[in-house]
Amino acid sequence: MELTIEQTLQQAIAAHNAGDLKRAERVYREVLQKQPKHPDANHNLGLLAIASDQIEASLPLFETALHANPNIEQFWMSYIDALVRNQRLKDAMVAVEKAKKKGFSAEKLEALYSISTKIVDNNMPSQEQLNSLLESYQSGRFNEAEKLSTEVTQQFPRHQFAWKVLGAVFGATGRKSEALEANLAAVRLSPRDAEGQSNLGNSFAQLGRFEEAEATYKQAIALNPEYAEANYNLGIILQELGRLDEAEDSYKQAIALKSDYAEAHSNLGNTLKELGRLEEAEISYNQALILNSDLVEAHNNLGITLKDLGRLDEAEVCYNRAIALKPDYAQVHYNLGNTLRELARLDEAEAKYMQAIALKPDYAEAYSNLGVTFQELGRLDEAEASYMQAVALKPDHVEAYRHLGATFQELGRLDEAEANFSRAIELRPDFAETYDQLGVILQAKGKFNEAEVCYKTWSSLKSDKEPNTQSMGTMLFEQGSFEQALEAFEDYDDPMSKAQMLESLYALGRIDDIYSRLAAGADSDDTNLRIAAISAFLTGQEKKAIPHNFCNNPMDFLYFANIRSSKQEYRPFIESVIDELQYVKTKWGLRTTRHGFQSDVDIFKNPREKISALKEIILDEIDAYYSKFGNHCCSFIEKWPSKKTIKGWHVVLKKQGHQAPHIHPCGWLSGVLYLKVVPALEKNEGAIEFSLNGRNYYHKNSASLIFQPEVGDLVLFPSSLHHRTIPFTTDTDRIIVSFDLQPEPTGH
Repeated sequence: MELTIEQTLQQAIAAHNAGDLKRAERVYREVLQKQPKHPDANHNLGLLAIASDQIEASLPLFETALHANPNIEQFWMSYIDALVRNQRLKDAMVAVEKAKKKGFSAEKLEALYSISTKIVDNNMPSQEQLNSLLESYQSGRFNEAEKLSTEVTQQFPRHQFAWKVLGAVFGATGRKSEALEANLAAVRLSPRDAEGQSNLGNSFAQLGRFEEAEATYKQAIALNPEYAEANYNLGIILQELGRLDEAEDSYKQAIALKSDYAEAHSNLGNTLKELGRLEEAEISYNQALILNSDLVEAHNNLGITLKDLGRLDEAEVCYNRAIALKPDYAQVHYNLGNTLRELARLDEAEAKYMQAIALKPDYAEAYSNLGVTFQELGRLDEAEASYMQAVALKPDHVEAYRHLGATFQELGRLDEAEANFSRAIELRPDFAETYDQLGVILQAKGKFNEAEVCYKTWSSLKSDKEPNTQSMGTMLFEQGSFEQALEAFEDYDDPMSKAQMLESLYALGRIDDIYSRLAAGADSDDTNLRIAAISAFLTGQEKKAIPHNFCNNPMDFLYFANIRSSKQEYRPFIESVIDELQYVKTKWGLRTTRHGFQSDVDIFKNPREKISALKEIILDEIDAYYSKFGNHCCSFIEKWPSKKTIKGWHVVLKKQGHQAPHIHPCGWLSGVLYLKVVPALEKNEGAIEFSLNGRNYYHKNSASLIFQPEVGDLVLFPSSLHHRTIPFTTDTDRIIVSFDLQPEPTGH
């Protein structure tokens, strides 16, 4: 038969009187499960809390008992005693007055208050001791503060404040484990002290115990929901744990509670930056700096954000401000070096990397990027030495091994290049480009089977870049072994190899097999632009429908315009675009460029002012293009990208410069805008030629078109259409901006 509440209570009281406190607590709590506001059970649980030195935990229990039955004198006596023990003397006096009004003995109540106060006074340090302790800590005299707080905790071990100060001293002097013990002691003495809980969270955080830190900060917030610092600290932990959306919420809550909290604005910026929301991050950093212009980290991180936004000049200003505030901050010198290198100010970048290393001799990343700078300056021996130092300091530095491999390749030391690329692959086996780099070295050494393994791995990793390693299939094709090449291409799993299978069949004269394969893959491969290119060629030659439906008549989709229709003063505008392009890093002979420079970054990603304006002109012309051709029935139009994302680069050709015939297999719609042109000299010099012919398929009667551009001309065409630049002999520059409208992301 189930016991009544009263019977259960009597069992608890019996255990309590017998000294079996654990059983007593358990049974009292059974009573409260059935009747949460039971006065006697709450009161007696409060007495148990007092007995175990959990003074603060007793108070809500006594308060519940009094609310349930304020007519029991002992409830008042226990509550007043607990308030005094918890040093809440004013609250204790208020309780005494309330008890008097209830008719309880004033003499008895005042005697209790007096006795309790004396007990507390005899177990508390003097106010003079506490003031001296606090002043020494706040003044940064940590040795003195440690000595005083240790004395107080030894003399008055139940004094929570002294433990808090001792924990803070240990934390400030890097003694993390000792700080944890002191803060644990403070929390045990006063578990409802929100600041104490937050301090304990700091100790857990410093020891890398992030889950415990998170729980402790949340406890601090539960005790004091308006505790801005606890919300801020929780944000830091959530950011460390990679839970960025939650971190953002915590920082915003801290700011809502304390709008002038500069550090919270700064860390919110860090979180937004990690989330890729760079414009919002910029706003947060600027707000932090309005509140506190001396925040070095905010200047530094704003610089990083502006660099990522492509605003390199502004980033440089931010880094210099950070350096002015903290000249010995190695990371800022390093970041400034990165920005200067992107600005092609290589000598200045070198100086900044050297400064970072002088301040932090074990700075592996600075050694690695110093090596990149030396490599770009052509000082390969110094580049080698820098990379070697980087990997000595950080043996798992993948990028340093890759750069070291490339340096050895330039120096002709192929064995060492192979070893370093192999080491990079060991450290990061999922990085496709390293397999391609290693494959090139292996082929140069005649290790064709090993190079083929690299190529197959590159193919399986689905890189969106063109490989430099020749596959075995490509080599067999170039040797004229088309049957064997076909077999090799069938082993690969990448878009280029699928097109090369068709090229092999064409070389073998097996046109019907091409049509059959195209029919089999009509749905899955209709956006493979290499296949689209050969399909267009065959459409022109065979004069019959082909199963591939991307764009089989691309010559009909050419579009010509001139930006003078958008810009009345278009020539000064073009000159200003050319000026801005000087800040974009270029490489000699990149990809299909011959005798010229080409940028290897997207010039439309966070562009400067004039380039941004140029981007808008191009986007408007893309809209006009779609309006003109939008009623055509082919995948090129029917699967038109829903989002207008363009990727751009610029090319500066010198005398005899040209671009080899090519398509843009990763684009959808391609275009060229002419900023500076060369004289044709009646030989079509510097013109662009469009053709259906490819490198491995050609017919003299294939359709082609030559266009001689003028300054400001813009040409748009399907990315699957072959095109080239005709070489020129005039000793001047030919400058263009090329771009691709990006296809719909995979999985859309």
